[in-house]
Amino acid sequence: MGFTDRLRTHHVHVFESGNREIERHKLFVEYMNSHPNKAREYLRLKEMLCFQFSEDPKSYTNGKSYFIKSVDSEAHSWKCS
Repeated sequence: MGFTDRLRTHHVHVFESGNREIERHKLFVEYMNSHPNKAREYLRLKEMLCFQFSEDPKSYTNGKSYFIKSVDSEAHSWKCS
């Protein structure tokens, strides 16, 4: 059974208070909510990676890394404009 076959109802990120990742994650979500085309692009990427790496969650996560970093950069520029 691949990780995609398991019923998953939640995905939670937990950080120590003050961790800079908190703001990064919040900005990522805000940016994606404001840019539905980018959100759809991310969904398509995740679907492709899920199919490609159904037995390898680490490779699935690594496959999203470049996209996430590029969105982080776009989101930062968007916020500062």
